[in-house]
Amino acid sequence: MRGFFGFVLVFAMLIMLLGLAATENNFYCRLGEAGALMIEAEQASKERGLMDSSLDKIVAAKLGEQIAEENFEAGTVKEEVNRALADYFAGKADATTSLFEFLGEPNEEFLNENSEAFLIEKDGITYAEYVFTGGLFRNRTVSGKPGGQAVARFFVPAGYTVRVVG
Repeated sequence: MRGFFGFVLVFAMLIMLLGLAATENNFYCRLGEAGALMIEAEQASKERGLMDSSLDKIVAAKLGEQIAEENFEAGTVKEEVNRALADYFAGKADATTSLFEFLGEPNEEFLNENSEAFLIEKDGITYAEYVFTGGLFRNRTVSGKPGGQAVARFFVPAGYTVRVVG
């Protein structure tokens, strides 16, 4: 009888050890998945940061060009900036509502309807400003989701403003 109880005890310990090994294996698999997800999230965050930076640079460069050309026609300034932005956003972002409901592509027409720009000169100093208004109800935006599965959302909020003094 002692032999039988010894066998049962050893068998129970063996099952516990196999269970622990399986749990440990599952833990390391999940740890690997978490690491991969963190790398993907970091990459998405980097892409979002690049999009933010590029947006600012494009708008500032176009406003600087309009200052250099001494173009004080607000409609033309807005169209020049929005043409460059529409080219940049192509395939990277969508026209959406503030709740990220899809409205279409952020083409020139959409951007022209939802933004304003102007140049003012006084005492030899020129001030240029571009504002993404978000429309009448301030509920339209341009947004994108770089990085695939990872959650890093790029968006141009209502009230986004770039100012250039030349």
